Amino acid sequence: MECEEGAVCRNSAPSGTVIHLHPLVTMNISDHTTRVKITNKNFDYALGVLLGKQNGRDIEIISSFDICCDVVDNCWILDRDYMENKLDQVSQIPAGQASWADNANSVLDIVGWYALGDQPSQRHINMHVQISQVNESPILLMFDHSKRTGIVFKRRTSLLLM
Repeated sequence: MECEEGAVCRNSAPSGTVIHLHPLVTMNISDHTTRVKITNKNFDYALGVLLGKQNGRDIEIISSFDICCDVVDNCWILDRDYMENKLDQVSQIPAGQASWADNANSVLDIVGWYALGDQPSQRHINMHVQISQVNESPILLMFDHSKRTGIVFKRRTSLLLM
């Protein structure tokens, strides 16, 4: 992953997909992780939705928000109502007030989701299947974090294209 001037990170995945990652997304994930860590010292996950635009194999990740889930038998169960309410709130932001809007018809779609970790586990795969009900080919953006120093964005930030 390389960052160009203008602070948009680009990653060319083996599939030929080009991903543009805006800095707001990393700030949102860092904020979300900090909030979860402060309220729950034994946290082991922070999950959220990635919002953006996709044009063919070109994906632009512009914003994100956290999602809620229940844990049943060590498996994450997406709170679909919560996610849809948050998405509805984002869509109501007037184009002139949204930093990502390039015209009055700009609408962000769910292009994927994020999670903490360095390797996908069965929990990630199960959540990916649930997110696939909203977007048939979502991306998973994983951030490796350090319990000692908070969140650390390593060069091996991974994108799982399923």
